[in-house]
Amino acid sequence: MKRKNLYAGALVAAVLAMGASPSMAAEHVAYAPDGGSRAHSIDKVLYVKDTKADGHQAFGYANDEDHRLDNASGYNSTVKRTYASTITAVRACTNIQNLPDSCSAWK
Repeated sequence: MKRKNLYAGALVAAVLAMGASPSMAAEHVAYAPDGGSRAHSIDKVLYVKDTKADGHQAFGYANDEDHRLDNASGYNSTVKRTYASTITAVRACTNIQNLPDSCSAWK
């Protein structure tokens, strides 16, 4: 009986230990003010989606403006890139020719 209780106690402790330290991925989402693009990150991966059939390309940034990902694939398409480090902020932009680009705040 003691051995059975010992195994049950060890099993409960193992389950509680797994639940106490979940692996939470960093996630960020941003939308361009004009509604033309969405930038979304999970951990080290940046996704940029063109969300508007307006003829403008979408692009996004991961962490800073040195890490830009362009989406030239057209409306409703998504591109992705994996970076070496965890993404801590994203910015979504729509490339508007001959005018300032429409960019979200950093999220």
